[in-house]
This record gives sequence, C-alpha cells and structure tokens, in this order.
Amino acid sequence: MAVVNIPPDGHIYSLGRVPGILHVYNRGPNASTYNLTIVNVNNWQNVHLQAGHTNSYAANGNATYIQNLNGSGTLQCLWVALADELTPQQAGLEQAKSMPGVSGHHK
Repeated sequence: MAVVNIPPDGHIYSLGRVPGILHVYNRGPNASTYNLTIVNVNNWQNVHLQAGHTNSYAANGNATYIQNLNGSGTLQCLWVALADELTPQQAGLEQAKSMPGVSGHHK
C-alpha cells in the first residue's frame, strides 16, 4: 500500500501512475480544498473535504496529480499497488469447512 501525505502548501504533487482506486483522506485538523487530475479520466477543481472524510477515485493506472490548496488540513493519498494485493491465504486467513448457522426460526 502506498500512503502519501500532501501538506496544504498549494504545490502540485505527482503521485505517478496510480493502479486501481485512489483514496483521498483528510487528516485534519480542519476542512481542506484540493484539485485533482487523473490523466485520461477527469479533472476535479476546488473539492471541499471535511476532516476525517475520504473521497475515492478510479485512477486505473493513469498518471495522477494533486494540489492541496492553502488550507489547514493535511491530505493522505492511499492506494494499493497491484503487487501489494493479498490472497486470503497470504493474509493469514484459513478455509472454513462451513458457514456458521444463524439460530432462530424463519417463517
């Protein structure tokens, strides 16, 4: 997983080619406004994001740029690199013989 902190300094940062879904989370302490460009997808201007909230975008391997405008919230950009995806077994999960039943009667 890649995690990139974007300070509210007005600079434009290149995140490179982001596979899959890009999550933009506002760490706070206050609301933030940002511009986001995903080449070949779309350009979002002046997106307002409250502290503690997340917006998600389908980047799908396209070059991505973000600009955290001069606010007071630090943004975190998160995405899962294709090489970081795990199978259930790699995550330590075990195969179950059956699903637990739900007690009670259905009518």
